[in-house]
This record gives sequence, C-alpha cells and structure tokens, in this order.
Amino acid sequence: MEAPRKPQARYAAKKTEDHRTTDNETQEEIVSESHSAVPCLRDGITLRRHAKGFYYGTSMKMVRSDPRRLQKHISAVNIDKKLETKPPTLSIAMNTEATEATPENQSRNRRHRASVADAVTQHFNINDPDVLLTLEHSHVIVQGGTKEKLFSLLIDLGFIGMRYVSEFLGVYLYFATAPELLLFLVANYKSPEVPNEFSDQEKADFRVETRKRILRVLTCWMENYPRQILEDDIFLQLSAFIGDLTDEADRNRLTASLKKVEGHKYGYDILTPRIASEPKTQSPLFMKRADVVAQQFCLIDQKQFCNIELHELKGQRWTSDKAFQETPKLTRCIEYFNRVSYWCATEILTKTTIPERVRTLKRIILIAQRCIIYNNYNTSFAIISSLNFSFIARLKKTWAALSNKYKNMFKNMSDMCGVEHNYAPYKKKLLSQSPPLIPYLGLFLRDLTFLEVGNPTYLDEAKRMINYEKFRMIANVFQDFQKYQRIRYDFEEVKRVQTAIRYSMVAIDAKQLHKLSCFLEPPVRKASR
Repeated sequence: MEAPRKPQARYAAKKTEDHRTTDNETQEEIVSESHSAVPCLRDGITLRRHAKGFYYGTSMKMVRSDPRRLQKHISAVNIDKKLETKPPTLSIAMNTEATEATPENQSRNRRHRASVADAVTQHFNINDPDVLLTLEHSHVIVQGGTKEKLFSLLIDLGFIGMRYVSEFLGVYLYFATAPELLLFLVANYKSPEVPNEFSDQEKADFRVETRKRILRVLTCWMENYPRQILEDDIFLQLSAFIGDLTDEADRNRLTASLKKVEGHKYGYDILTPRIASEPKTQSPLFMKRADVVAQQFCLIDQKQFCNIELHELKGQRWTSDKAFQETPKLTRCIEYFNRVSYWCATEILTKTTIPERVRTLKRIILIAQRCIIYNNYNTSFAIISSLNFSFIARLKKTWAALSNKYKNMFKNMSDMCGVEHNYAPYKKKLLSQSPPLIPYLGLFLRDLTFLEVGNPTYLDEAKRMINYEKFRMIANVFQDFQKYQRIRYDFEEVKRVQTAIRYSMVAIDAKQLHKLSCFLEPPVRKASR
C-alpha cells in the first residue's frame, strides 16, 4: 500500500465533497461580540461583527446571519426528541430512568425535561466568547470552543443532542485526556453547576436531568470506546463512582456496561501468521470456483479489518518505525494488502508458458471482479494494483493472448480503482452500497491524514479556541469506519481455502519479480542505425 498522499477531504460538510467553502455556499455563522475578526477553518473566510448582525465574507459575497434567528431556533428545539434520539452509528443505552416506566412517570419526566429545556435555552448566551456556533440545515453545529466549553456541551440540556456526544468521544483525545474527561463528568454529577437565574423548581429539575445526561454520556463512552476505559486507571475510578451511585437501577445498568468493558481486557490479537510459520499447502488460486475463493478472501480480510481499533488510525502512527508495536492490527492489514498484491504477481510470473500465465491472469481478474460484487474493495484494490505493476504490465505477449472479455473486465475495474479525480468513480460506487462492505483502507488513511495535517487544531491559539469542525469531520471518518465494522459477511467458511490463503500465498519481492518478467519476455532491443 503506497504511503498516504495529500487527498481532498471526503468527509466535509454534507453539501459539498470538498472541505473548503465554495462561492456557492451560504452557511450562517455566529461569533462572539469580543471578536472583531476571527479566523475560520475555511480558506478565504473571516467572521465579522456588524452593528446590525454578523457576517462572513468571501471574495464574492457577504451573507448576513442575525443572532436572534439562532436564539429563536435554539428556543424551538424539541428537547424530548433531542434527549431520546440515538446517534445513527452508535449503540447508546438511552433509557436511564430510575422509576418504573408508567405513563404517569413518562409524562412527568417529559414535563421536567421540557421545563429544563425552556430554562436553559432562555438563558443561553449566544455571545459566549468561549464557543463558536453555526446554524446549518436547521441544526446548531459546534464549530469551535475552548476545551472547558467543549466539555460542558457534553452535558448541555438545551439544544446539544447526543450526536455531539458520540462525535466528541471519538476525537477528544486529540486535545484532552481520558482522566480529564472522567474528572469533569464525576464532578458535575456530584455538584451540577446550576444557573443562578433559575427558580427553585428549575434548579431541582436541572440537577436531576444533568445527572441523567451524565449517565448517558458514561454509558456511551463505555459501550463504544471500551479501550479508553481500560487505560490510565479509568476503569478503577469509574468502578468506584458507579459503586457509590445511590439509585439501584442506575447502578445496575452502568455496572452491566462496565462488565462488558472488562471483557475487552482479556481479548487477544489474532494476526495472520507469516508464511514460514506453517508448512506450505497448495496455492488457493484454483482450489475452488472463483466465487468461493473470493468469499474466503472476504472473510479473512473482514476479520482483520474489524479488529482495527480507532486509536490506531490517529496521528499517522502506522508510518512510524514502531508501527507494529503502536498499531499492530492496522499494520497487519496494510501488510496483508501488500502481500496479496505481490502474491498475485508471483502467481503470474512463476508460470513459464504463455498459456499458463493467461490462465492464471484470467482467474485473478475473475476473483477481483467477484470481490467487487461482494463489496470487498480492499482485496479488489490489492489485486488490481498488482496487475498494474510494471513487471506485469510489460508482459505484452501474455496480455495479447488474453480474451477481450477479460481485458474489458480488467479495464472497467482499473477505471474504478484509478487515482484520477481523487478516486471519484470508487467513491460514487461506495455511496450506493450497503454493508457488509470492506472499503479500500488506503483511502481512509489518506483522507484522515489530510484532515489531521491540513487543518489547524486551534482557531485562535492565544485563546486556545479549538477548531472543533476539524474534529467533527474526523469523527465522521471514524463513524463511517465503525459502520463498516459492524455488519459481517455470512459466507460459509472453507477451511482448506482459508488455510491456503493464510499460509501459502508465496510473495516474491519486486526486484526478483522484475528479473523474472524480463526473463519470461525479454525486452525488445531497438535496432541500431
């Protein structure tokens, strides 16, 4: 797999594929009164305060955004829907009510939440200098903020839904630590910070709903990011906190989630053994029909893909000298990709006659085509890249003997896998498919590298204003990644073929493959004049 190159971001705002704002976009943004001009993520745009409103400008236009419109939108948010909605890609246990779920109790709980929502939105300060918000498609979006403010939005009871929570928990380690997050949540559970303007009843309701919200956040954290809980003594501290909960239903519910976290402690890493670790068997290429062989590639590739943990994707650590120690599962997937590529080339170049090479080439093309049908794009990319190696592409006699049917099949797949226009054909096809699906891992890493390196971490370093839009886009990458990890293929395992794939894919290095290629079809020397 080639080293990631600077790509265009695929995980930008929904209305455009590129992460930069174009002249046709009209996104409304809010900025604090204390800022006369604040740098924004997107190139060529600044936020400017005007006596009659707030503007952002490009070289083409100025678009007004009235703070009162945002305030009106915030006040109109349906708090019941916000608090009860599951994020689309995370399994969050939302039912944290301690009392019996009778109609009377449910009605009372809704009134409490509505009361708190009204109070919170009424006193919300849209000119808070520590947070930058925008209104996008009728949703309030967090664009930036100080670390403390981003933490506080996790337990906001007004208009910040659980979607923000799921995003935040996936990316907060870029600018904070797990102990900091747990300390914040525990402290606010024990002593919620209640606005002084609230009435006594509003204060009581606020404390109840804030504690419920914190338990939701903790449940989301444990169920979706268990590895974070197992580090830095978080598990022991969280266990002590849960044990001190006075409500038995809450205590039992969070204890059950914590036990699931503990189960990850005893997991082990199943890595593909190296070729030399087991006796050789027959090559898997012709063991079964092409579709059966392709299905076994899908099962093996998916198992490795699903073992990758999100923390391995961060910070381009897979490119370091300690990649096997720091990102073992991701590194193994990269190694597997390269091994499949060189195995395909080896299979072709170890055949001494043209008919044998053509027969092998046809089978390899057919397996790649079946992998695409099964939505295994990672293996299909590995195979297609091998056929584009210079020492394979130069075999003119072999390719000339290949039938037009297979030539066209290969051309169509090469067009889909091509790097032109930033993999546009592949991306278009990917959008139309549903899991089970194994995406091309290399493109994920390229997009993630671009988002990490190509966007600043801070909007204002002096004020430590974190560029949260950068991390929201990264969170979208992670959520897509998790989506593809959840749904598995239901193909029947063929142990004999899988064993051959694991242990018998002989791969010769590029230098030797080039020598073999030149031996089989020597280069034609131009006649001297």
